Amino acid sequence: MKKHFFAILATICCISCTNPMIDTEEDTKSITFQLFERTETPMTRASSSSAQYLLIIDECNDTIMNVTPDGHTGANTLDNVTLHLKYGAHKLYFVTYDSPYKTLDLANLKLTWQKDTKKLKNVHTATKEISVTKNTIANQSIELERKVSLIEIKFTDEIPANLAKIKMNITGLSWTYDLKNNKGIDAGVYEETITEVSSIIGTTNTSLYVYTFIPETGVIGNYTITAYDSSDQVIKTQTITGVSVTANKHITYSGDFFSNDAPFSFTVNDTWDTEDRNL
Repeated sequence: MKKHFFAILATICCISCTNPMIDTEEDTKSITFQLFERTETPMTRASSSSAQYLLIIDECNDTIMNVTPDGHTGANTLDNVTLHLKYGAHKLYFVTYDSPYKTLDLANLKLTWQKDTKKLKNVHTATKEISVTKNTIANQSIELERKVSLIEIKFTDEIPANLAKIKMNITGLSWTYDLKNNKGIDAGVYEETITEVSSIIGTTNTSLYVYTFIPETGVIGNYTITAYDSSDQVIKTQTITGVSVTANKHITYSGDFFSNDAPFSFTVNDTWDTEDRNL
């Protein structure tokens, strides 16, 4: 797999480890971080049209001191990330993400996505431990790694005219990420029903896509796809058992779904496809 770094830059407001009213120039250090995402295409600078978000959590001397930015701020004005850090031992958590998370649990350093806000998409993270003194290097690079897997179900045969909806049921999808322990957690049953299907009637090679963090087992369980007609009668259903997932991997199950009883074939892609999704 080819690797490169995709620059994500954002101007960030001041961070310190104590009340800023009592900080002085003598007890803080300005450090500029350049953030890179690891991807598989040649490295280019991020464009100002990027729809990504950036979150930085500063843990100073084992206490969460600052969260920057406060809320979801799109990285549309791109620049170096400059933090003004109090002298001491810091642990900095960097997160870039494509869709807003639902909750941030600072006590346990957990981020959770839910469908009622936005579906989970790309998430990259990095953790940096740094002891800040007057001699600390003022310019540093941070490499963020993708923490999700992309699962694709591709229907290679023609979508029938009587299709009214498609239902997905996945027994162990993980949409919560534990920053402290660097893993996906709280895997639970995920269900979604897609009713906007008129545009795909008669097409072939139509795909369903879902993202997941990687639970400790590396398996999200069973993935069931069921197609219904307008009378809620089942047209076709198929269950893929024991779906294994790996961070930074695009996993594809493909086959004739409506016209064949054979199970889907399985492939793992070494490249990360970012084109627009069908459904």
